[in-house]
Amino acid sequence: MAHTKTATASKGPQVHWGFFASALVIEASLLMLHRYEATRIQVVPFVLHFLIAFGAYAAVLPLLFRHTRTRTGPSLSLILGCALVFRLTALLIPPIWDDDLYRYLWDGRVGIHGINPYVYAPDAPELESLQDDHYDLVSFKSIRTIYPPLFQFLFQLSQWIAPSSLFFLKSLALLFDLALIVVLLSLLRNLGYPFAWILIYAWNPLPIKEFANSGHMDSLVLFLLFLSLRYLLDQRMALAHLTLGLSVLAKLFSGIALPFFLFVSFRKGRRAFLTSLAVFAVVLVLGYIPFAEAGPRMFEGLSIYSRYWNFNAGPFWLMEGALNGAGWNTWWLSRAFILTGVFGVIIWQLIVLRGHPWRHSASDSLCVPPSKRDRAKGARESAGFVVAPPLLISPLWATDRCRSQGGENGWLPASTQSIAPLKAVFYSLAALVLLSPAVQPWYICWLVPFCIFFPKAAWISLSGLAVLSYLFYLNFSEMAWPRLIEFGIPAAIALWERARNENWHGRHSDFSNMLEESL
Repeated sequence: MAHTKTATASKGPQVHWGFFASALVIEASLLMLHRYEATRIQVVPFVLHFLIAFGAYAAVLPLLFRHTRTRTGPSLSLILGCALVFRLTALLIPPIWDDDLYRYLWDGRVGIHGINPYVYAPDAPELESLQDDHYDLVSFKSIRTIYPPLFQFLFQLSQWIAPSSLFFLKSLALLFDLALIVVLLSLLRNLGYPFAWILIYAWNPLPIKEFANSGHMDSLVLFLLFLSLRYLLDQRMALAHLTLGLSVLAKLFSGIALPFFLFVSFRKGRRAFLTSLAVFAVVLVLGYIPFAEAGPRMFEGLSIYSRYWNFNAGPFWLMEGALNGAGWNTWWLSRAFILTGVFGVIIWQLIVLRGHPWRHSASDSLCVPPSKRDRAKGARESAGFVVAPPLLISPLWATDRCRSQGGENGWLPASTQSIAPLKAVFYSLAALVLLSPAVQPWYICWLVPFCIFFPKAAWISLSGLAVLSYLFYLNFSEMAWPRLIEFGIPAAIALWERARNENWHGRHSDFSNMLEESL
């Protein structure tokens, strides 16, 4: 027995050196990006440095999974400390191949002057007096804003606190990213997974680049979406639908989760269903009322984007090419393809969710409600993340302490029914992203947090290969081969994983089954 303990202890330093080596490569790759700003000639070095960072990240994942059960993996402080360093490094780099921040600044500038940003496009004569040094960098000046109300409030807040500051906007995106990590840790604790799995998201270079460097506010959307999922798993229906409504007010794609939220609330009873639906509707109405004078123009920019934007499409690109080759009218058929695919996945997941017995009362729950002392402790533990509203995030750490003594962190491992809504939202959102005619790299960031709970190699590889979309800036035209690699390799990995799962019973290639074996 003593010999076994010694052997196990001796592996610890070796494992930690592997994580340190990976962290050093990721940080070195980020530091090298300080030389590269948004100029055409340096897009290839940027892509190569990103791929090196992603390679270091991917190489450490099998190490993470292999040593979870032996407890020789990295400490949570090491993972979060490195994640913070990565993000601060990216924050200090000028935005690489991205100009959305300038539109954020413009919308905030318009709004803070008391003008509805949905009424006028940036090039409207009525707004000529608001033009500043950043105006020339604003893209698509003839199109009204596509950003929903919660983003508009955030842009105005940024202008009020730090006028025309790119750094402040990027800092906000970073803070929401950190708040997302807090929520993900809370979900890991609630579902009984090891805290170390937060590395799957926290060290992934794609969110680091898109949120900390480019300043995309999708980090706010994801924070609210996962906060709503956290409350849904706790059966706090009012809070779940409130935070989901806020997420939809930030970006409409979050609305794809609504059918699953309403389904779960319906299973709890008619009163819970009606209350949840009312809360969600009231949040949306209150969010849009301040901009109601714009009328249908509130959705004009988004309508143009959804109808005419094609960029880095995957399955949609192949389908559209086939329809063009056949000489058919592609617009309506291609949109029918998207709707059929997305709604098909939603219906499929609702059927799957219906087959799981849901928890109807506290006595049926995996966990018991927290005490007042636990709630107070949770509030203290979450107080350091000032970006999260205390009334929303403070209960997370203290809720649902498990009756069972099992689970790595004193928490019960996730059961099928408890994680089913999370899986349903993931699959539906993945269908929306993959079938979309515009797959921006930060859209793929929407899928990365789910990889903590469903860490298939195919999805993780897609998050790394998404950087190939930036090769568009070589000559400002899309090439076929980057898309074939970006979507083809993950598809091949997915087929390989499935084939191994079918042919070798008990031996699984996907990460999630490996993780289940480690519990």
